[in-house]
Amino acid sequence: MCASLRLDPTLARRVDAPRIFDGDAEDRFLYEHPEEGRTIASEGAASVLEAQGARRFERIGYLAAALQESWSGGECPPEAGPLLVGGFSFDPGGPREPRWRGFPAARFLLPGRQFVRFGEESWLHVAAHGDEEPARAADAAVRFLERLTSDQELSSRGGDTAGFELRGAGSLEPGPLYSVRADRSHADFCAQVLTARDAIALGDLQKVVLARALDVESEVEMSLARFLRGLRDAYPGCVTFAIESQGACFLGSTPERLLAVEGDRVVTAAVAGSAPRGRNPEEDDRLGRELRESKKDQEEHAFVVRALREALEPACEAVSVPETPRLLRLAGIQHLETSIEARLSRSEPQSLLRLAERLHPSPAVGGVPTERALSWIERCEGLDRGWYAAPIGFLNGRGGGELRVALRSALVRGPRARLYAGAGLVAHSEPAAELEETRIKLRALLAPLTEI
Repeated sequence: MCASLRLDPTLARRVDAPRIFDGDAEDRFLYEHPEEGRTIASEGAASVLEAQGARRFERIGYLAAALQESWSGGECPPEAGPLLVGGFSFDPGGPREPRWRGFPAARFLLPGRQFVRFGEESWLHVAAHGDEEPARAADAAVRFLERLTSDQELSSRGGDTAGFELRGAGSLEPGPLYSVRADRSHADFCAQVLTARDAIALGDLQKVVLARALDVESEVEMSLARFLRGLRDAYPGCVTFAIESQGACFLGSTPERLLAVEGDRVVTAAVAGSAPRGRNPEEDDRLGRELRESKKDQEEHAFVVRALREALEPACEAVSVPETPRLLRLAGIQHLETSIEARLSRSEPQSLLRLAERLHPSPAVGGVPTERALSWIERCEGLDRGWYAAPIGFLNGRGGGELRVALRSALVRGPRARLYAGAGLVAHSEPAAELEETRIKLRALLAPLTEI
């Protein structure tokens, strides 16, 4: 059973999606893009679709099609739900480390309760699982919506301000104690950059992405809702996401769209090449200009654009690629970005998942040539990426939807978190500069996580 209800705009405006992480529900999911006016917040699982191995995209597509009749939204437009939500691991075989339990090679859910805001419309979807009574599912949906629209106001620190008293500095309580440790030394990371550069000089590679991680531990359980609000408010031009499974939550704020399909329209984007933001408009313009003119960043970006074009052209028509990238400016960092549009080929019908299988992993997260770069990452990086740098997002009932690349992300389990970030390496890469790029990206997560 699946039912859909259009929500009154006044009620929908009161929704604060991260509030779903203030409760005790399971299998919670958040996907929010403030600038595009899209919000998805869900909990519970009426159906679970999982797959392993190299054909996991195809398998999820098959399972989703088999489920399609039971999750029709009636009069609701497909882009407004009900939506299958979830994602994939970076490697086809799935994560290896115990910290990633609950996150197989591919996992999508038909949520029990789901709020979807798309533009001016908002919907509530309810799906009962198995022999669950419809009345019980409806009651759970009402409680879900009440929690999302709670009038409880939260301070910028994420705490309840009820009963707060202004006190002198000497009586203020300190915040939680955190410990932070990198998964490898700066010297080791820089040595890996040089190893990659040697492989490029020998012709074994043209580009490879090297990732690293930061482990954070707190004396109290980390507040997912506060963390997500901090990311959403700091990066309104990105998708802030969270996927919960078996007591862990994979979350982040990503600027990179892997693929979106709506009808026969296909949109993807190349995001590669990075520079810090300036402390004033003049410095910001100078850093942006240097990024545009950087041979290293131009080369890194061109690899991604070329790979996306080559992946789309066999399956699409009218592939449109701008001649020059634009600057994508975010808090603390700016990137080169090229938006690419195409139209699905009528002679060879494609779904979002079939196209995504062609695109992942792009050179923005893997390298060039793809197989050699992935082999280098497996041998030299020393990191189980899990779902980091992999596709996450939603699928609608007509073969469309959107998948984002899970960058600037963290895996949180109770009082512990592992933060992930990477840098693209090419022939002109300098170890110190690549290290600084990962530090900028990790700081984007560390600040809202630790209340600094």
